[in-house]
Amino acid sequence: YGLISMCSKSEYWIGATDIANEGDWLDVFGNPQTFTNWAEGEPNNTVLIEDRALINQSDGTWNDFKGYGHVYHSMGFICEYSEKVLPESIEISDEKIELGAYESYQASAVVYPVGAATSVTWSIADNTIAEVDEDGYVSAISPGITELTATTDNGLTAQCTVIVTQTAVPPEYIELSDFWYSMQQGETQQITATVFPEEADQTVHWFSEDENIATVDDTGLITAISEGEVMITVESADGTCSSSFSISVNFLSPFPQTQYVSENGFGGIVDEDGTVYVFEYFGTGRDIVIPSAIEGYAVTAISYYLFQYDMDYDSVTVPYTISEIGYHALGYYVDYSGEETVNEEKLADIVIKGYKGSEAESYANENGFTFVAIDDSPTEPPRFILGDADGNGEIESVDATFVQRFATSIPTPYEESQLMHADVDGDGNLTVMDATAIQYYLCHLKTEYPIGETVS
Repeated sequence: YGLISMCSKSEYWIGATDIANEGDWLDVFGNPQTFTNWAEGEPNNTVLIEDRALINQSDGTWNDFKGYGHVYHSMGFICEYSEKVLPESIEISDEKIELGAYESYQASAVVYPVGAATSVTWSIADNTIAEVDEDGYVSAISPGITELTATTDNGLTAQCTVIVTQTAVPPEYIELSDFWYSMQQGETQQITATVFPEEADQTVHWFSEDENIATVDDTGLITAISEGEVMITVESADGTCSSSFSISVNFLSPFPQTQYVSENGFGGIVDEDGTVYVFEYFGTGRDIVIPSAIEGYAVTAISYYLFQYDMDYDSVTVPYTISEIGYHALGYYVDYSGEETVNEEKLADIVIKGYKGSEAESYANENGFTFVAIDDSPTEPPRFILGDADGNGEIESVDATFVQRFATSIPTPYEESQLMHADVDGDGNLTVMDATAIQYYLCHLKTEYPIGETVS
């Protein structure tokens, strides 16, 4: 009242209202009035819309009034405000922060007195040693000592020491030296593992998934024990990164190498009991026939990867004399760079011919090749280009269009049997997914289906 007595307006709105419920006077925050000073007979809601409270300059009493129209323009207003409390001091919670390389820490500061503005700006003296973000999160960069500072809005500061110590650089990945993916029983090979970055601990640990097939020692020396496939793993000292690869161990022929023989493009070794195992082929022709004898010696075994350099053939006929066929001896091409196996490719269209119940039939079944019995040669199923819906011998955008039309029951000029050549996922149905896969192929994007290849 003392304030308004010195002002020019005769009435002042004090922010109280009962607009929500007649007679329940609340402040602008919705809180009940804890103090009132109504004039005699007030509040009286004379015109039924007096839902605001004012204070009279003349005597400081209250009155209710209507809260719209020109009234607001003719009266004053009384507002409540809080005076900002400025910080008087600031402290960082830690006198010293010690971090290892790449470690982080959340720093905090306390501003006094209580109720003062708590906004703080963080900075660090040498950001090559550590960095700090706007929230006080400190991250170590490199060994050294620097100073962390917290500053209030009015310029008060507090400091603490940040010490970053040298710790091991964490490993990111392991790189291996050249190695062979295929080994013979008894063979060894030395593999070197390098941990990167090179500043990281170079200590590694080697593991063999099955030591009955191959072992590996602490230096990475692998020894082939018996036929089969095994996973070899090398792991960093802290176990955070590793590298694995598969080794195939092939059987070691029981035949001692006593005499080399060759005939019709095949080379082999004669053992002491007069039988031969063939281990190389240097002939030509698309339909290859392995002889049952070379230079008069019976051929009884085929070494692994017999056709490792040859991709240009359609079938291999295996004689009845063969009782052992080595690992991936038939139907696989291997690209070598020196002694290292760079790539192995299965020639899926190769046909294995032989006698029913023979080693040739077992090999074909185990490796997924077509087997044709010499005494019972069935007619081969029709072959077509996967994805060629219209049968013109090419994969084009119109093939995808025909699939989409069929999938949405729109007529096409082709029979369903022809359109099924575009069933690229092999699920027996033509769907939009098949059309999408063909479009991916046309855009040279990778798909999991052999689109464009001749299949049956």
